[in-house]
Amino acid sequence: MKPKTHQSRAIDFAVDLLSKNRRCVAQLPTGSGKTLVGLIVAKSVANRRVWILTPTVESLAAHVSQARHLGIPIATELGARKAGRFSRLCVTTYATAWNRANVIKADDLIIFDECHHVNFKAPINAAFVHDKRVALGLSASPWSVGCKAFFPDRHIQPLSELINLGINAPYEIRDWEDPTNRAYQVVYSKANHDHELLRGLRQADYAICKRSNSRQVIDRFKRGLVRTIIVNRMLTEGFDLKQIKSVFIDRNIQSRIMLYQMAGRALRPHQGEVARIYVKDCETKKRLLLAFKRAR
Repeated sequence: MKPKTHQSRAIDFAVDLLSKNRRCVAQLPTGSGKTLVGLIVAKSVANRRVWILTPTVESLAAHVSQARHLGIPIATELGARKAGRFSRLCVTTYATAWNRANVIKADDLIIFDECHHVNFKAPINAAFVHDKRVALGLSASPWSVGCKAFFPDRHIQPLSELINLGINAPYEIRDWEDPTNRAYQVVYSKANHDHELLRGLRQADYAICKRSNSRQVIDRFKRGLVRTIIVNRMLTEGFDLKQIKSVFIDRNIQSRIMLYQMAGRALRPHQGEVARIYVKDCETKKRLLLAFKRAR
């Protein structure tokens, strides 16, 4: 799999900075191939163990799948499964890394997938900052305070450029309309609105953390058996399904990072379709517009 031009620029930037023992971050839009960038950078690093930290199990599985497709040996550290002590490239979740921080040595390279999670509230992230270790961050929205402090050097790939090249889908941020019965719709709703929304839609279901069958609902949505999925905080990142072209935000959200990650679920290109982002709250819509402006 040969990297595209925008990926090669990010790879060259990262390899150069890491070779000088500097921390850096590559900002690339959702769906533009951050996983490939991270894996090729990891493969290029010599004489150093590399850890890829991901926020979710789904994202971890995507890294493993793509690494195997590229022929890159990769080990997994998750739950009871531990990477071999001689494994050169390991992938794990943030939660596992927090619980096994002693396994990640000070001279190991860490690649933070969705690095906007690097913040000063999580003790292990604070420890990583004080380690002054070499690290690479990858995110569509690396704007958290901790992330900006941790990664002094950054490469920014403008979203507008990749839309013009057809690598990302064009988008429209629209005033609120109630979701209809289109397929592959994601609704970010207040938890107490879920049942009300379900009554007006066919083949719809909701997935929230406290429901035991949420993973099954998400799987059915991916297979097209659920046309509209209603979530609260799930599916805000690390979930890629190119058919998604309608995102509904029925919540007042303060975080521009979270808003941009929600909207990002629709930014993968698919059959020339436009991503449609419907926002109910006026202030939330303003914040989302500012987030897209920051993504350029």
